Amino acid sequence: MDGQIPPPPDGYTLQDAQASSIPPPPPGYQLQTTTPQSSPQSLPDVVVHPSTFQQVNQFGKDLGDSFVHNLAKLPVGVGQLAAHGLKSLTDAGASTAASGSIGSRLAGYVDNKVGAMDNAIASNEQAYQKAVPTNAASVTGAVLGNVLPYVVGGEVAAAPKAATTLGRIVSGASTGGAIGAAQPVVTTGPNLPSFAQQKAEQIGVGGAVGGAIPAIGGITRAVIGQASPEVQALAKQAAAYGIDLNGPQISKSIPLKVANSTTAPIPFSGATAAIEKQQGQFNNAAAQTIGLPNGTTKITPDVFAQAKKTISQGYDDLAARNNLTINPPLVSRIQAILGEAHTDGDPDAARAISNLTTEIIGKASQNGSRLTGQQFQSIDSRLGRLASNPAGGDKAHYAGELQDALRESMEAGMSSSDAARSAELRSQWRNALNLTPVLTSGDGNVAPSRLLSAVANNKAGKTQLATGNRGDLGTLAQIGKQFMTDPVANSQTALRTMGMDTLKGLGALGAGSVVGVPAATALPAAGATVVAARLIQSGLRSRALYSAIANLPKAQQTPVRDAVSALLSSKSAQNINQLNIAPTPSANNISAQVNP
Repeated sequence: MDGQIPPPPDGYTLQDAQASSIPPPPPGYQLQTTTPQSSPQSLPDVVVHPSTFQQVNQFGKDLGDSFVHNLAKLPVGVGQLAAHGLKSLTDAGASTAASGSIGSRLAGYVDNKVGAMDNAIASNEQAYQKAVPTNAASVTGAVLGNVLPYVVGGEVAAAPKAATTLGRIVSGASTGGAIGAAQPVVTTGPNLPSFAQQKAEQIGVGGAVGGAIPAIGGITRAVIGQASPEVQALAKQAAAYGIDLNGPQISKSIPLKVANSTTAPIPFSGATAAIEKQQGQFNNAAAQTIGLPNGTTKITPDVFAQAKKTISQGYDDLAARNNLTINPPLVSRIQAILGEAHTDGDPDAARAISNLTTEIIGKASQNGSRLTGQQFQSIDSRLGRLASNPAGGDKAHYAGELQDALRESMEAGMSSSDAARSAELRSQWRNALNLTPVLTSGDGNVAPSRLLSAVANNKAGKTQLATGNRGDLGTLAQIGKQFMTDPVANSQTALRTMGMDTLKGLGALGAGSVVGVPAATALPAAGATVVAARLIQSGLRSRALYSAIANLPKAQQTPVRDAVSALLSSKSAQNINQLNIAPTPSANNISAQVNP
């Protein structure tokens, strides 16, 4: 120990040293004692988080347990109702029978058995409520378990067959009452209402809910509106052209249109991108009517000029290998156009058309009643310039009529392939003429609000539109007018103000601001208004709303069936049955968090 004195044991004192044979420590020695460390009062908390798979598996388990339990209520409830019916009969018989008779003993036996059944049903319900928590999964399972048998069996299907909302309400109330009657009574006791009272309450609640469903459906239909068969047909044509429409555009509902018109201009609502995309789709459809390729989302001045140049080159190619014969039918048509110009047109138009027809007949008479391809090309170009002048008035109209007459007669003498190409070029050229005044802004957009008036700028155009013979551009003009112009005009200040006030109210509510709160809440309220506008726009432009509006006229559509059908067809519902067995927890699917 190298001369060192070992320390005394714990608790050792100087008196102990004097009383023992152990020599005392030297002067200045400090007696040290040790105190055992105290044990910790509590261990740190360990929180075990279930893995995502375990959470999904638990969801499936709760949903499945709830579904089976509520599905089984149907036969249990029917059996209980039948048992109580038998009990009522035997009790009625026992009331007139002598004590100790067979009727009296039978009534007692039935009473005991029915009481035991009621107690067993109540105990089963209590065990279920204790074992299965109330959450989204169990509520979903309960809805499916209660409603699915009637949807499959056809009882609920009787409700939509009623022609009127009132008829659907009556039918729905009857169906709901039947559903309530088939549910078991799960509470028993001396201080509780009787079985008959609880059953009457179940039937009443079921009838009220069943009648409310079609009533709510009627209110929903009134709010979101519906699309008429004609509008649906036009919307299908828009889809065929690649133009995506939204719910408010096809609906007749004023509230829906006001909501769309009010929220669309708000920054960050998401409407701007959607509107620009739809405008690009509309431009692309119009571009293809003048021979431009699919994917042309802007018809800028240079793009439009190139399209017209391509059409003209096509005519040049045809004229180089074909001649125009001035035959009697063509002469008659030229005379009719000239006569109409003199009677209906202004003097300038009559004079210009007269000079042109004289030139055509004169040149043809010098060449065996024919115009060579070069002569036809020259006259056709001049007529095209007159017809394409936006300020040409009557002269432009009759020049176009004369040009069409010459081109159609030219096609009659061509080969089938040249005739088809000429007809295609003629349609493209006519569409280009109609698009000329619409594309004057130079931004490359075909203004939907202006296209219809451009297509119907003369009597022939109006007639063709009315009879459905104006071709693709005429259909696009009708689509633009019907769907892509704001139905809530700027002059309708009351509607816009009402919509904006409602939106501001939603924003203030979302920001938590109330009357009397300082102006510091203005910024949060404005932000909440933007959020509200974006949420509203997302809903208005959803395909679900569009489909609901487009399909509302179907006689067999009901909110209950749609909801159940959507739930049953969802991918999550289809995969629930694959999640029945929970895996054994391991280090890979358990995460621990230690709280101090």
